[in-house]
Amino acid sequence: MASARDLLSRPGSPSFLEGLYGGRLDWGLIDAFPCQDAADREAGDRALAEIARFMAEWIDPETVDATGALTAGFLDELRKRGLLKLATGVESGGWGLSQYNVFRVIAEVASRSLAVALILAIDNAIGISAYLPQLAPGPLRDFVRSRVERGAVSCTADTEPQGAANTVRRTVAVATEDGAAYLITGDKVFVGNAPIADVVIISATVTEDGTDHRRLFFVDADTPGLRVHARHEFMGIKGFPNGAFTFDRVRVPREQMLLEETWSGRMTRTANLATLLGRNHLIAAPSLAFSRLGTEWSRDFAARRSIDGRTVDEYDEIQRMLASSAADTFAIDTLTRWTVLQPDIDGPVNTAFEQLAVKNIASLAAWRVLDRSMSVLGAEGYETGPSKARRGAVAVPLERLVRDARNLRISGGVDFALDYWAGRLILPRYYPEPQVADDLYDDEDLAELSTDDLTERNVEHARHTTRQAKDLARFLLRMRAKYPAAEELLAEERIVICVNGVVNELLTMAVVLARAATLARAGHTWPQDVADVFCTDARRRIADLWAAAEAAASGQQPDHTAVCAGLAENGRPTGVLQCLRTPAHLAAPAHLAAPAEGNDQ
Repeated sequence: MASARDLLSRPGSPSFLEGLYGGRLDWGLIDAFPCQDAADREAGDRALAEIARFMAEWIDPETVDATGALTAGFLDELRKRGLLKLATGVESGGWGLSQYNVFRVIAEVASRSLAVALILAIDNAIGISAYLPQLAPGPLRDFVRSRVERGAVSCTADTEPQGAANTVRRTVAVATEDGAAYLITGDKVFVGNAPIADVVIISATVTEDGTDHRRLFFVDADTPGLRVHARHEFMGIKGFPNGAFTFDRVRVPREQMLLEETWSGRMTRTANLATLLGRNHLIAAPSLAFSRLGTEWSRDFAARRSIDGRTVDEYDEIQRMLASSAADTFAIDTLTRWTVLQPDIDGPVNTAFEQLAVKNIASLAAWRVLDRSMSVLGAEGYETGPSKARRGAVAVPLERLVRDARNLRISGGVDFALDYWAGRLILPRYYPEPQVADDLYDDEDLAELSTDDLTERNVEHARHTTRQAKDLARFLLRMRAKYPAAEELLAEERIVICVNGVVNELLTMAVVLARAATLARAGHTWPQDVADVFCTDARRRIADLWAAAEAAASGQQPDHTAVCAGLAENGRPTGVLQCLRTPAHLAAPAHLAAPAEGNDQ
């Protein structure tokens, strides 16, 4: 059975991040940094212009936010214009866009409506049009192709009420007596596009010869026994169609099941690979859009607002915040270019590990930008857009974006959990036998990086990044000695999470520096200062992560277990850790309350 590491690793395709796991920075893989070719860029520009006009015509984001509903007839327009199959060939009614142009389109749409961006991202990244190129000729491919060509909306039903992190899928598919079909029974929740879907991709457990396998089934949404039993409403992303399914012996022909190699993860192999690239479209594209908007709004506000005759952007602390937001935005843009301009993990460079990392890196950077923006804008930040408009203020919808952006840190795996899952990929470098760079104690080697194209400060950042990669390997070798079995180290979740946080920061520093060098060779010197700001901020975050990891490894930390155990104890002073009265969501309805003592009724 293949492991998660086996699924992502490609011996014939070197991976920058996989090398970093072992303490080596292969600067030659990222210098020179990839660039979108001119013809593809022009095709993307035309698509962006057309879709921006379409969005302006059909979507008023404040109305969608207030009503929680998209404009009547909008979904039909998506179908008619082929926006659900942006990467599909024109012969099948699609736009024939490259993956990077699909990313650009979704970012553009997200700048106006995250709900619409997610509808497009789901269908284009993890929906039926994304699976079509992966399917072998046969009945399943014919089924999927026919639905793609008719513009069907699709969704993937995987998360169950027990939680997405569970490896087991309790939704089951049982073969009929004649073996011609399967009957699917179970429940799914948090399914994007569920209320509007024409086709549902269902993950289910199939038992064959006494062994459980996770399989994908492609099912028309009007199949008997399949129904949406709830529509979810979130803290943000109003108007986004998301719901829960119930499957009651849903009959699916055997040929509509995707057969593939079993592996140890919670998702099927094909679904996992689709989700890797999908995170760029579902999470990173909106994160980039939000970061751009937050930076632009902050810069505009700081330039037009003054305090005692001095504009806000003249103050040192404000300049620091604006610069850090610009640097975070540049970092998101850079990392997503690296992962999407060369998305084929079987290509010359394998970016599968980076595609997994981009979700947390992008969403956390966007959150930093919007949090700074909220501070810079002050009253024009926390206040809603319509409220600003009523008093004549510039009605930037920062409050709405903050609500929406918080979702990006949760969707696809909450940030700390995703750090832990990703951190597990590092350990095979050290267990059972260490396979790390053999120069962990040598001086930093920057021979493969064009240091002549970097400022002195950025060259020092590159040296520091290389040293930190070696420090990472030396730390993990220490942990291997302390925890001889990988399971022992995995039980120390804080260490694994912090290590992956360090890896994410080092990866982003490296690609930012490589891109700055590449742009400098083309005559663009402005990224040098932006890269310097990002790397300086990242080094501070790395120092904090190392401090937390070392504290967890040494045991020199508070007794969190005792505190948690104490939370359930009675006798604590009321009003300190307990509410004065039972919280409303825990109180039993009056008609269910226990009768008073002595009451015979």
